[in-house]
Amino acid sequence: MRKRNFITLIIGFIFLLSCHKEERTTFEIGDLKWSLTIPENFKKVPEKDWDKVKNNGIETYEKITDKNVENKDIENTIFAYKKGKFHTLESNYKTFDKSENYLKSNKELNSVTYETLKKSNA
Repeated sequence: MRKRNFITLIIGFIFLLSCHKEERTTFEIGDLKWSLTIPENFKKVPEKDWDKVKNNGIETYEKITDKNVENKDIENTIFAYKKGKFHTLESNYKTFDKSENYLKSNKELNSVTYETLKKSNA
């Protein structure tokens, strides 16, 4: 009798645990036919906190390169999620000027980002 009660208790406990699942967030962007589900345990970063991160990056870039960042150069954040200190998932977009060469512009952006991070960690 005791064994049966214990097994029933264990099964009930497992059932209750399985009922409490974290709500998952999914983003669907129809124009791009794009769907993304945020992994479990990632928490949404409040916009004001993410703005601080962006402003810190802009300040670091301007300090290291001696160049000013113009408003047209700042990306628009769609969302930002974090898990712990080092795991960040961010999505953003920036309107691209069709008169520019995309591959050249992207290569320059990667180079500037790399050099800024390299100098800021030195």
